[in-house]
Amino acid sequence: MRSKTSAFKMILLVTLVALIFSTTLVPAGFAAGVKRGMRVKYSEFTGLDHTIWFEEKEGRYADNVSDARNEWTKVGTSPYVNEIDNPTNYIKATADSQEIGDFKFSTSPDGAIKEVYIELYCKQYYDEYIRVWYSTDGGMHWTNSGTVRSERTWEWRDTGDESANIDTWAKVNSLLVYLESVAKDVWYEDATVEVDCMRLRIISSRPCYAPPNLWNLTWSKPDYWPEINTESISMTVQKVSGTERSLSLTTHFENGSEEDKTLDGDVATGLGNLGFFFIEPNLEEGDEIMWDHTKVMGTQTSAIKLYINGTVSREYAGVSREVNYVDVVIPSTSVAATYVNLTAFWDKSTGVLCEISMAAAHGPISILRDRIDAWTSFKMTEEVEPPIWTEWWFWVIIAAVVVIVSGILVWRRRKASVS
Repeated sequence: MRSKTSAFKMILLVTLVALIFSTTLVPAGFAAGVKRGMRVKYSEFTGLDHTIWFEEKEGRYADNVSDARNEWTKVGTSPYVNEIDNPTNYIKATADSQEIGDFKFSTSPDGAIKEVYIELYCKQYYDEYIRVWYSTDGGMHWTNSGTVRSERTWEWRDTGDESANIDTWAKVNSLLVYLESVAKDVWYEDATVEVDCMRLRIISSRPCYAPPNLWNLTWSKPDYWPEINTESISMTVQKVSGTERSLSLTTHFENGSEEDKTLDGDVATGLGNLGFFFIEPNLEEGDEIMWDHTKVMGTQTSAIKLYINGTVSREYAGVSREVNYVDVVIPSTSVAATYVNLTAFWDKSTGVLCEISMAAAHGPISILRDRIDAWTSFKMTEEVEPPIWTEWWFWVIIAAVVVIVSGILVWRRRKASVS
């Protein structure tokens, strides 16, 4: 009886030691990295207050001219310079110090003004100039914006940024402009300056407001974009095989309903539909993040590459962790018409997403718009390690305990029989 009691105590003791060993020492080594059964919750889906600088592609064209100054020759119909259509409509000066105006421009919307240019589509001969004058108070006071000089071919010219003075939409909307012909030294007999078109080119900021994860995508929505009215997302790692991951996502909506979907992909190649939920673990500054840019940028765009900007310590789900991050703005170009503003953080050791904020506007961005195409922003708020009995090393330890205890029992029985 004493032998059985001692054996039972021995089993309990060795098992306890094994459990302590498995829950403290082993996870720091054998169990590190992405594990099947790992669960993460994302929430804090917040609204967007995102500002993008827009350049109006067509500008604000002159749409009215008074007879306050009437010394230039006018060809065609008023306002003569509202579009490029020479020789149908244009104006020209044939002598020094001739004036024409006042020109007004089409009205503009609200927004913060960054730059304002008064532009002339003009040509001239010899060494003549055109001086540009403007007023923002109905003609009571006039400002000399400077002179422009072109060549003998038509081209756009401007006097520089005037946003220091034309700094509100009220001033833009009340702006008056008149032109004066200026000779460098002497005005030659056959000299002329001609203007075919006049416009304001305005670069302004427009705040793009969007509720959580709003889009008006002009291409198919990526599988990993959160759905509209998402309250939280629960993600579970279903399979880990080398660099391949399989995830199950349960989206919890604000109305209490749920939706399940599966994401699969390879973090080493970027193939699949994992999106930004997982990247390769243990990347260093300057390492490339493999991703399928066409899911966000559109299929007609050139490849856009992302690189780790650095590693910092941040707290997510109540745990301070080392995270790799990207903070990048991809401006629209003639090659890639989509504007993207991305800030994201991933746990360095696992590559799992911790936080992301991404806005995408499908171009061309030069056309003034008051919305973005796609946006999402959320962060990790909970992380649950898989149960200890789902780990292979736990059962190896248990097997080792059984073998050791069995060996001890056999040895003690043999010793007892000998004695």
